[in-house]
Amino acid sequence: MCSTSLAELILCFEQKQITIFAKEFKTKYIRRMKQKVNMAQTPKNEKSQKDGQVRKQRVFNLIILDESGSMETIAKQAVSGLNETFQTIRNAQKEHQEQQHFITFVTFNSARIRTVMNRQAVDCEKKLKWTDYRPDECTPLFDAMGHSLNDLKYHVGNEDVVLVTIITDGYENASREFDGRSIKKLVAQLKEKGWVFAYIGTNQDVDAVADDMGIRSRMSYEYSDRGAEYMFDIESSSKKRFYDRLHREGKSFMTEACYDYFSPDEPKVEEAEGEPDIVWDVKDDDSSFSAKEENQKECKQTIVESNTQSVSTDTKGEADDDKKSIGLLQRIIKKLTLMLITFMIATTYLLLQR
Repeated sequence: MCSTSLAELILCFEQKQITIFAKEFKTKYIRRMKQKVNMAQTPKNEKSQKDGQVRKQRVFNLIILDESGSMETIAKQAVSGLNETFQTIRNAQKEHQEQQHFITFVTFNSARIRTVMNRQAVDCEKKLKWTDYRPDECTPLFDAMGHSLNDLKYHVGNEDVVLVTIITDGYENASREFDGRSIKKLVAQLKEKGWVFAYIGTNQDVDAVADDMGIRSRMSYEYSDRGAEYMFDIESSSKKRFYDRLHREGKSFMTEACYDYFSPDEPKVEEAEGEPDIVWDVKDDDSSFSAKEENQKECKQTIVESNTQSVSTDTKGEADDDKKSIGLLQRIIKKLTLMLITFMIATTYLLLQR
């Protein structure tokens, strides 16, 4: 009698295990399919065979602006500069009709990380108002970057263009969820997918901060009304130059190891022993660009290698996905097999007892 009860308990336990496992598998499968759908929803810049129309190149503009208390001094210039930046993006879409621009605009301080615009199409005009920007508190730069980048990456496909601009006036001093190491790793992962990062700072060692995050394109500006105005002028010019080059060349230039977002001219292809760091200092004159020729030495081999890496990135990603899928399937088969064997043994034992 005891043996029969034990067999029944085994059967009941195995049935419950199969039910729980089926639910877990269903949840994981649905989550994985959603991720693949998000990555697959990407229009390419090529003519459709059905209607002959050119598909739009989606361009995501992520702007992360410091809203800590120290920004109060240049708050007026920040608001007017951001509105000018938004207008530059709108003008780019009008000029290059094959581009479809979206804006994600995030402000941050230790009291809140606020998404003012979330993947908003530039067709919907929404200007930043004075009351929308209220500098206060400290500077959780890493948290603002971590949340913004992780949120956007799930809505971007492999063929989309992403331009990330970070503007701050001080050092990180208030993040709780992300640190410098995790941000550098995240930036590196997204750069492999072709994302372009630009770091703009003042009252700090911009070189050191940008290097710690793995961001090549950086610009420092003078902490004053005039310095902030000049910085936003250069930033808008850099955006326009970026969109124009995207129109002419497509995405290929963004994955070049020597590409600099703030470079006033297109890079030259020359032989060089190494790749110098590039920093544009924004002061009250144009003297900061006098070092351009020294900073723009390029290497053909470096560009060829970077292009090769960019081509192989997607293939590598697909191979990794296939390996993960095969591994998951093998684990499922193994577990189901063990469950089936146990079920058969318990059933046979129960029948023999009866």
